[in-house]
Amino acid sequence: MRYIFSITKNNVIGVDNKLAFKIHHDLLYFKMNTYQSTIVMGRKTWDSLPFKPLRNRENYVLSRNKNIEKIHGVHHIDSMKKIPEKSWIIGGNEIFQQMFKSGDILYITHINLIIEESCMLKMALPEKKFLWKSRLFLVPNKDIEYYFACYKVL
Repeated sequence: MRYIFSITKNNVIGVDNKLAFKIHHDLLYFKMNTYQSTIVMGRKTWDSLPFKPLRNRENYVLSRNKNIEKIHGVHHIDSMKKIPEKSWIIGGNEIFQQMFKSGDILYITHINLIIEESCMLKMALPEKKFLWKSRLFLVPNKDIEYYFACYKVL
């Protein structure tokens, strides 16, 4: 499987069911990688999307809840075993924690910030991973460093 997400220095991926931090370049990176592909997300990630479904992608929502919002062209699945091959897993935390396994590829945007919020979603990255490639950037006028990294889970 392939995963794509952003994470802060203290492993925060979301605050109040939204992205922890929006960086335009990161959103373009996400779009570039997932365009014309299959994406899979949990119900909370689905609920957090400002526009549904994500255009130019085949959208799958993984949920045990049979009564989630029905939208034409969106596939609802109730088991991780039903996730199509070569999908991008885009969130959220519960799915990430249950699925990381050897051979998976992680596309992570590391944001060099520490976010302390009362309602934040933290996750643990796999301990054994191999850094494949990395590139550092700076958000103009904000002095926020971030970098894109690709890992293979060992």
